[in-house]
Amino acid sequence: MSSSPTPTFIKEFFQKNSPHLKVKINQPLAPYTSLKLGGLAPVILLPKTTSQLKTAWRLAHQLDLPVLILGSGTNVLISDTGFKGIVILNTIEQITIISKSQKKLETKTSSGTLLSNLVSFSLEKGFKDLLPFFTIPGTVGGAVLNNAHYHQELIGSYITQVKAIDKQGKEHLYSPSQLGFAYDTSRFQKGGELILEAAFKLTQPAEDKKKSLQQLKTYLLERAKTQPTGVYSTGCIFKNLSPEEANKLGLPSYHAGFLIDKAGLKGSRIGGAVISPKHANFIVHRGKATAEDFYRLIQLVKAKVKEKYGCQLEEEVKLIGFEERKNG
Repeated sequence: MSSSPTPTFIKEFFQKNSPHLKVKINQPLAPYTSLKLGGLAPVILLPKTTSQLKTAWRLAHQLDLPVLILGSGTNVLISDTGFKGIVILNTIEQITIISKSQKKLETKTSSGTLLSNLVSFSLEKGFKDLLPFFTIPGTVGGAVLNNAHYHQELIGSYITQVKAIDKQGKEHLYSPSQLGFAYDTSRFQKGGELILEAAFKLTQPAEDKKKSLQQLKTYLLERAKTQPTGVYSTGCIFKNLSPEEANKLGLPSYHAGFLIDKAGLKGSRIGGAVISPKHANFIVHRGKATAEDFYRLIQLVKAKVKEKYGCQLEEEVKLIGFEERKNG
């Protein structure tokens, strides 16, 4: 389009082409993120069904505007100036059993399903494979996008197929070999496709459910002991380095949190953004913070770690609305 359409025009466009789709205009994004930060979005679409989600995605791209998908709003830092495009909120939850036996469970899970709910569902059905992922916040779509990990466990190891839709509305089925899974990486980080659902294959029966529940409690206790809880955060801010890169540089660890800690940055603060004293790879929201506070603290961490260790940390959190600055 030759000029940007107004929010009112966009709302009328969606009401005409998808009358049952809920549309909000000129809304703050803070309530939709785990950090409770983020400026205005001209348009937010709130589909209630997978059909509405696909329609919203397809129609949004017809307007030639930037499109942002938000699930539970974790792992994102949205600028105080907001997002200058269309936001689609994907909270559609559905888990379907494809097949089940005593030794195997196969499910098909919509991308808006909370990952913790998928873990709970699989345990209820008698399988413990996904227990390590219970404490990871966010949706299945986000987990697929980033190939979510818990220590050395990668969610992609359990995925047998992913359905996605491109900007033209064409659906695609991808096998594991086509998903480009690696540490914190998948094909979907290139953009251009919306993850609709993922199929999982689980093969570890929870023969003793009480023991599995105890293991779940152990993961929760470990998280509470090692990560900040009860505060607003995005999760880990930076990706870990590869062991090969750390070894080549002679670093004491490949863990980003360790390097940030040893650079003396634990507890560092800019405004209301604070590097957690409990885990240095978390920046938490400590009252009246702005997204700008977080952004500046992220840049400070990168500069200090590079100065001390000669390595460039890469953000795991997705920066929205900072595109012209984040490489500066």
